Amino acid sequence: MKTYPINDDAGRPFAVEVEVAYRGIRSFAQTIASVEGVTDMSVCKLFSGSGDVRAKFRFQGDEFAVIEPFGDNSRYWIGPVAQTPQRDLSPIESQLKVFRPSLLRRVVGDLVTLNFRALVGR
Repeated sequence: MKTYPINDDAGRPFAVEVEVAYRGIRSFAQTIASVEGVTDMSVCKLFSGSGDVRAKFRFQGDEFAVIEPFGDNSRYWIGPVAQTPQRDLSPIESQLKVFRPSLLRRVVGDLVTLNFRALVGR
C-alpha cells in the first residue's frame, strides 16, 4: 500500500498518511496494533463525538491518533497527539506499506481514487 510520510528535519517520518479507499479503520487499527511498541489501540465508535479522530493508540509511550481530516477525506493522517517529542514512525509506516488489499478492495479503491492506470494494468 502506498504511504505518504511526513518527515521531520532529520528525514525521519513522524507522521504518515494513507488512502482510506483501500481499507477500513478496523483493518488499519489491526495493522498498527501489530507493530512492536504499540499499545492501547482503540477504535472510536461511529458518531461518538470524537470529531475527526478514528482511532487512538500509544507508541513507545506517547499518544498517537488516526485522524480523518474534516471527517470526509481521502486519507487518514496517523501521527502524534502532542507536538513533542516526535517519534520515528518508520516501523508503523513499514507495516502499512506491506499490506495488500484483496482484489475486490483494490478494484473498488482504484475506482474511488480514479486510479485508472492500475485498473487497466490488472
